[in-house]
Amino acid sequence: MEQDDVFQAVKLPFSPQEYLCTWNLPDVRSENRDNGDGRRDGGESGTVELNGTLDLTTGHDPRGSFYGKLPIVFKNRVADFPQISSFEHLTGRLSTGAYFVLINGQHNYWYIDHGHANGEFAVLSGKPFKKDEHRTYRSIELQLEGLDRIIDTSPTETQFDGEKSSFSITFDKTCWEWRHDDVSMKLYFAGRSRRDPYNFVMSFAPVLRIDADSPLTVVDWWTNWVIPLQEIIASAIGHTPDIMYMLAIAEHTSKREQRDQIFKWDIKQESLYHSADTTRRSEFAIKIQKDNVNLLNLLMKYQELLASHHPLTETFQSVALSSDQHPRSRFLLLIQALEGLHGFEHCEEEDKQRQAYKKKKKECLAHMKEVITNDDYKFLKENMMSSPFVTLESRLITIFDTLPSGVREKLDRSALIRQFRELQKKPNIRMEAALARMRNKLSHGAISFAPNDLNDVVEILYRVVRAELLRVLGAPEACRMRLLNDAES
Repeated sequence: MEQDDVFQAVKLPFSPQEYLCTWNLPDVRSENRDNGDGRRDGGESGTVELNGTLDLTTGHDPRGSFYGKLPIVFKNRVADFPQISSFEHLTGRLSTGAYFVLINGQHNYWYIDHGHANGEFAVLSGKPFKKDEHRTYRSIELQLEGLDRIIDTSPTETQFDGEKSSFSITFDKTCWEWRHDDVSMKLYFAGRSRRDPYNFVMSFAPVLRIDADSPLTVVDWWTNWVIPLQEIIASAIGHTPDIMYMLAIAEHTSKREQRDQIFKWDIKQESLYHSADTTRRSEFAIKIQKDNVNLLNLLMKYQELLASHHPLTETFQSVALSSDQHPRSRFLLLIQALEGLHGFEHCEEEDKQRQAYKKKKKECLAHMKEVITNDDYKFLKENMMSSPFVTLESRLITIFDTLPSGVREKLDRSALIRQFRELQKKPNIRMEAALARMRNKLSHGAISFAPNDLNDVVEILYRVVRAELLRVLGAPEACRMRLLNDAES
């Protein structure tokens, strides 16, 4: 079914299309020359108003064009082209009457009467934007692909009465709410109905809302909240979820909140189409109701791990947000994630081992100095390792010892491990040693494998990494075990 044919649960204020508009372009010429009041060509102070278009169709950065008498900078009556400048915000108004701001981009003057602009974000609103400051918001509302898959309850119950030729629908107003310090989160079903007597339609889909006591800019909301949330959902469903839409609310004073719509190249600008088929395809790691998952706590923990540069979260970003990579690259990243996780969690233990080793090394060298020649002593001192060697194999063994035995057994039976044992003529090499040596040889280009064979192992390792991430985030053990049990099968 095409998306246009689907009756969506949420009706967005604006559609992703190309709009006619008026731009307020900054006029750097006004710093040295103006018409007496700092205004030029009918624009705001220090700006020039020009007609043009704003393209908010999906799949690319928000962009636009403008034409007319551009604020070109001349030097000795000569202008060099192109004239390119960066901006934090560029404002304007649509021909429909709505207002917009383009955030974090560049405007390019290629000709004296024509130019282009592009930005990281565009925001559409019914309220004018100030040209010299970022608008801040206390709340965001959004939908992500995958929210419908981690919710293990239905929004409605339907009853049919064949004798009376009637049916009834009961809406379940179940809502999950969490609060942590000055932030609250709410997950609930939004719905719409169309009461056409010939085609009665109702549609429901989950919506997530986050409220903060301290307002944030669009960029901060995206960086600090939306991306971490996207990666948490990725750990549950196995791939990076699409952001369907994002609305931002500046104030809570009015009964009807002013909701600005956020545009970005990877925001779909459509509501989730939720159906029973999507929830029956597979069992996903998180079940909000059954596991009593606190999604806000997971999100706050993820932010904490990112701030501390936890190697698992930093590497998981590369894996989760690039699922179209070659299996070779994903294999190397996943092994790196497990190696980094072990090193991070055992850093105190390994530090104690290093201190004990250094002490023993010093004692050994002092003893050997008395019984060997000076040349031998110098050679020994220069070639003894400065710290104990912890192998990747030993790190992997420690990690897999904590997992259900079936995970290790499935990897052990894989075609990739079998091929490596044959190539190395070591039929009894343990699975963890094979993975470690494959990582080293693959990273140095000393070996290659069929992508499909690599991918079979990658899929298992990816489940292990996702399960370990959920453990580190403090998710219920049931979430982790669903991933690992599926990895065994």
